[in-house]
This record gives sequence, structure tokens and C-alpha cells, in this order.
Amino acid sequence: MKKCVLTVIFSIFLVLNVFGQEFIMDNTKLFGSEVFGTYNYFESKRIDYYQYLRKPYNVKSKGKPAKKNRTYERLDFTINSVALYSKNVKYKEKADKESFPNCKMYYASNDQLYYDYNPEREDIYENPIFHENGKLWNVLLKDEEDPEVERFVVWDKDGNTIMDKAYLPKMETHQWVSHPKYGSGLVDYIPAKKPSFYPSDSYLNFPTEREQLMDWRSDNKAYYYGYNHLGTFMNNVFGYSITGFLLPTAFKLGNGSVVFLEDEVNKKNYWAVILDQEIKFTIEAKATEKPNIVELNEQTDVEVYKPHLAKMVSKNIKTLNGYGINLIPQDNIKAGDGIFMEVGFFKNGKLHGIGYRTKMFTIKDRYGDLLTIDACYGMFENGQPKNVKYIKANNEKTDKNFWDAIPFDGFNYVGEKSKDLFSGFSNIKLTQLKTSDEIYIEKINRVAKIKSINPQDNSITVFTDNPNIFTKLDKNSGPIYVNETFRANDYASCPKTIKVPVYAEKNETYFVPAEYKSNSYVVKGVYYDKHVTTSSYKPAEVASKKVRYIEKHVDNVCPRCNGTGYVVNGETNKNYWKNIQF
Repeated sequence: MKKCVLTVIFSIFLVLNVFGQEFIMDNTKLFGSEVFGTYNYFESKRIDYYQYLRKPYNVKSKGKPAKKNRTYERLDFTINSVALYSKNVKYKEKADKESFPNCKMYYASNDQLYYDYNPEREDIYENPIFHENGKLWNVLLKDEEDPEVERFVVWDKDGNTIMDKAYLPKMETHQWVSHPKYGSGLVDYIPAKKPSFYPSDSYLNFPTEREQLMDWRSDNKAYYYGYNHLGTFMNNVFGYSITGFLLPTAFKLGNGSVVFLEDEVNKKNYWAVILDQEIKFTIEAKATEKPNIVELNEQTDVEVYKPHLAKMVSKNIKTLNGYGINLIPQDNIKAGDGIFMEVGFFKNGKLHGIGYRTKMFTIKDRYGDLLTIDACYGMFENGQPKNVKYIKANNEKTDKNFWDAIPFDGFNYVGEKSKDLFSGFSNIKLTQLKTSDEIYIEKINRVAKIKSINPQDNSITVFTDNPNIFTKLDKNSGPIYVNETFRANDYASCPKTIKVPVYAEKNETYFVPAEYKSNSYVVKGVYYDKHVTTSSYKPAEVASKKVRYIEKHVDNVCPRCNGTGYVVNGETNKNYWKNIQF
């Protein structure tokens, strides 16, 4: 059954809808990965599979296992359950350049060449593999138009390209970068002139039912087309594609971007702000507005200094009219500890239309990174916010959710849902509240203190994250709860069962060794002493006795907790949340 996932996403929580503009509150991870901190969500480990296509198994000669350091006229083996053979080779499990498995391989079914090995080639991937019908399957190629990179290309049996991925020389994915201001280090960046196209491993949460949303992608959960910093990510699980600047989706590079979104199930297109891998704002778009990846790359300058520091600027940013980006490093406490970014649509070099603007920097304390953010997203006009949501944080831990659209002024982030909510019999009236009571706001999963109770309009005013902003809550604010404390038993966990030994008896034989005793003594006489020696001997024998042993262990109900799994461990203060009736 096909799932219209994007429709679900867009209808979960619509904060505002003005002329096709929608602010959205949702927790669906578009890239399928909870891990932040790197922009390269779209990496592919599929290359490992093609390495295994060059490793033989079950090597035999005339039905018998091959022996080391022997030369054979023919060796038969399998790779990926396909029957293959090689001719006139010396068998070695760890081969040099002139011995098995570094040799030509053929299909046993039709003698077609499978693996064209040449000892002069430096990398095993430079030795091509062919399909059983003779068509080229996969090989690592030098790119004459782009000598800084190599390309690993894979074709299907009909000659269609299904993977074309750029690598640095010797299949490297990282390069050493030095900068006079930001220092040196390895960065995961490949400066390819042509886009790559390959299956992506980024989507990890696979559905239980296979969904045939797009036939040509049905065997893969996601594909990526483009460069390290911009491209098109095609998610076959949700049935959507996003195209545009993807480098700033890295957490410390902005954790978001403006992209062209294609809902391939409902045949609709949008420009969308994505933050923290989630759709936050959309406006409807035409299919013709989709960016051309090659042209967009030519129009964008990119420098990557560190895994979490980069510069990415549209070449004509000061006069730009249209889709573009201005991502530059910032210096706060130290060089390169933050960024400033504007991404979206520009008019005369200023944000105009859908956009995302952020200034953020990170400092470290002994507990980890602390983040400061001053950002907004939505619609801009001549560089000024027009219809936007704001994101604010001041030295906050990075695991907090600053990114959802918050419907109440003064609160900077969404918290975690409480597990102690009550309703019905535990409701409380507004007149029973008192100032300084703690209340829980379910829409944003946040706790706040009551500043004032307003019976005249049946509302309460609460303190927020900003000491200068107070927010009024009423029946239109969603479920609100008040915290109450009571004395209750404190419990400690206890095993429900214990292991009890069961004893049994058995006769056990044992060997008693022979025993020889000798005793000498002197008898005093009148004229002389007499020396006397006596001895005794007990022969060896086999004896038996009854012994008690543990025959087995059985599970008995724990006598301490009577099988409940917990015991009372004194009393403690406990809290629970009672629903406020406005």
C-alpha cells in the first residue's frame, strides 16, 4: 500500500497559511538519519559490494580444494553465487600481481570474460568486470576532463548507468587542507567538475512493506545526484526529491537550507525551508523552477576548511537576482567558531522571497558544545523579514530543539514530552492556581512558572526563556497542566524470581591407598639396651560413600518482593501534572 507521506507531513501542524505559504511543525527526518554534525548524509557504501565481486570463494581444481603455491590449468570457484573459472594460474590465497586471484576470470556458463585483470593497473577497481552478456559492468576510470578525480562507474545489463561516483585519486574521499587562519586538517570534500550519481545509504529507517513509488528506483531507498555541496537527494521511501544547496544542512554550518521540493506521489512542487532535516516552511512552485545542478555548481564558489567550517557563496551575490547562497565563516571568541548564512531567493543581492538567515557560533565548556543562534526563516522583502519565524538560543546545549516553529513568544526551544500527564478526575480549576506554580505547555513540551492569574479573561501569564517577554495562555493554547507534589512510596527494583538449588544424593566411590606403619623404640636393660621395631600393613581398597550435590537450579518467586519486581524503599516527594480547566 502506497503511503502519501508528504501529505501527512504537511498536515501535521500548520501554524500559518497565507497565499500558499505554510509554517510546519513536524519531526519527520527527511534524510533518514538522526546523526548531525556532517553534511555528507548522502554517502554510499555500495562500493564495498563491488570489492566483494572481485573476491573468489570455494576454489577447487577438478572438484578438489586447491592447494597453496601450486599451478593449475584451471581453477573453478564462485563469486556472489556465480560459477566462474580461471586458467593457467598459481593458487595463492593472498596473491601477488601474477597469481590467483589476481588473474583473468571467466563465466563457467558461456566462457565470457568476467574480470579483466592487468598487473600494470594500480587499483583493483581499475580492472573491469563484465556482465554475463559481455557488457561492461563496473570499473574505475580516469577522468580526462577532470584530472583531480577518478570515477567509479557501474552499468546494468542493458548498458544503463546506475552509478557514477567521483573519488579523489586512489579512491580517497578525504583531502588535506591548510589555511593560514583556520589551520589544517582532513576534510571530506571532492572538487569534481561533473556531478556524481549513486545509491545513498543515508536513509536507515526502512518501511516494513516495499513501496514501488518509482520503478527505476524500486531496489534502492535513496539516490543522490550532484556534488558534495549541492545536488538532488531522491528519497524513495517517502516519494520525494529535494534539490539545491545541501552543504549548509550540516549542523554547525546552519543546520538547514532552502531547497526545491518535489512531491512525486501527489505531483506537486514547493520551495521549502528545511531545518534539522525537517520541513519547516513551504510555498508552492512550478516544475520549471527546479535548479539545474550543473549550472548551480558553476555559479557557486566553495571552500571547505574543516569538517564543520566552509565558505559557500554565489559568484554574483552582491547583485544576485534569484536562487543563491551566502555562507561565510565568522570569528567570535576565536577564528572560525561560527558562521553567517543567507540562503534562498535574492533581489539585488538581498533576500527577497523565501529564505533562511542565520548567525550561529559554538563555544566549548567541560560538558560539550554550547550554541548561540540568531536566525529567522520564511518570507523576506528587500532583505527585511516579512512573514518569518525566529530561532533564538544563547549558550544552549546542542541537543535542544530550537528548530520547530514555536507558537508562543519568548520560548526558544521545544522540550521533551512529559510522561506524567493526567486528565479527567485530576483536572484543576483556574481559581485553584497560585502564582509561582509550575505549569506544563503540551504544544512545546516546556515547563514555565506562572507570573499572574487573570480571571477577567480566563487566562494565565507565564515567564519565558526571555526575562523581558511574558506569554499569556488560555483555552486556545492547547492542553496546559499544573505541577503538584505529594508524598508517596519510593520503590526500588527487585528480581521477580531467584535461582534456588535442588540437591540430590549419590554413591561416590573413592580409592583408599595402602598404608604401611613402622615404629622403633629402645628397651633399657641391666647389661645392654634392646632395640625393638614393629610394623603393620593395610592393603589398598575401593570404598564408597554418599555425597550431596546440586542437581539443578529452579526459578522460585522472590521472597523479598513476592514476584512484583519492586520493593518499597521508604517515602519520597513525587510530582504529577493535572490538567488546567480554563
